[in-house]
Amino acid sequence: MRHGRSQGVINLYHETESRRFKYWVFAFLIFATCGWLSYQEMKYLIWGRTAEAQITTIRTVTIPRHRFHPSKDMFAVRYRWTDADDVVREDVMNRNLNWKQPADNIIRIEYLPGSKASRMEGERDYIALLIFITIGGLLTFVTIKTWRRAYRK
Repeated sequence: MRHGRSQGVINLYHETESRRFKYWVFAFLIFATCGWLSYQEMKYLIWGRTAEAQITTIRTVTIPRHRFHPSKDMFAVRYRWTDADDVVREDVMNRNLNWKQPADNIIRIEYLPGSKASRMEGERDYIALLIFITIGGLLTFVTIKTWRRAYRK
């Protein structure tokens, strides 16, 4: 038996197994990617702190994109804040050109103590967390179902 064929007849079992394996790999890649994004979000939910940051500079920058999308102009907003340990920290974030600069140049941010990471307060990514939990549940269900089927035979 070579390449899923036996005496000129296509062996559908091998093609089905190959297709199934590709689905597993694809699902695992999405699961791993969403797992990483969920991990980043969980760090903010568990250890994140909020602070008021002073905007120091705002510049217009061009963000290069890949060949199918043109470059995009955005604001590069540099800001500074003092964290809970009285350490002055600084970071930069990109904002769309329709972003309104606060009159007092103060923004609310979330940051991770001991890390350079920060973001605008309220910027959450629950979609990745939802996809991660959903795919994790589906993978668990299919794995248990496959395992039970294998031990019945």
